[in-house]
Amino acid sequence: MTQSPQSICALVAALVVLAVAAPARAQDLVQPSAVQLQLNDQGYQAFVDEDWERAIRLYQALLDLGPLNTAYASLGYALFKAGRCEEARAAYDLAETAPKVVDPPP
Repeated sequence: MTQSPQSICALVAALVVLAVAAPARAQDLVQPSAVQLQLNDQGYQAFVDEDWERAIRLYQALLDLGPLNTAYASLGYALFKAGRCEEARAAYDLAETAPKVVDPPP
């Protein structure tokens, strides 16, 4: 039985959320900068507004300042919602190895 690309993306998204939520060692934890937190808040608002392209731009800008696991996961989800599944998969893969945020924002 063949699965649809969207169901595959949904499965990958669920796996990444589990990987991002996995416990990290203290030395692997990072604190986002104030600018990264501000961009995250704006990206979250874009999610609420279902403005996926804006969310993608904001999370990419956030990641330009430094890699964060939560930002890659959020970028992946926005890409998934925008129908860009291959790019979403790449972002989810990066979320698995990126520095983990100390106290992840919503």
